[in-house]
Amino acid sequence: MDLLRSSTTTSHCPFKGDAVYWTVQAGDDVAEDVVWSYPEPFPKVEEIAGLLAFWPEKPGVTLEVNGQVV
Repeated sequence: MDLLRSSTTTSHCPFKGDAVYWTVQAGDDVAEDVVWSYPEPFPKVEEIAGLLAFWPEKPGVTLEVNGQVV
């Protein structure tokens, strides 16, 4: 979470609700709005509340977990 900065970007999904976004900044490298979450999703999908989703398809973004690219 140390690399995430809150973004002003939001979106709305008719199935999940309102999403908020984060920008990743690692040194001089910045990837805008590549992480998002649904802090208060609709009741039918409440299990996704607070989970973070990543957008690795954005150019220049590689997601690593414990040193392995995922």
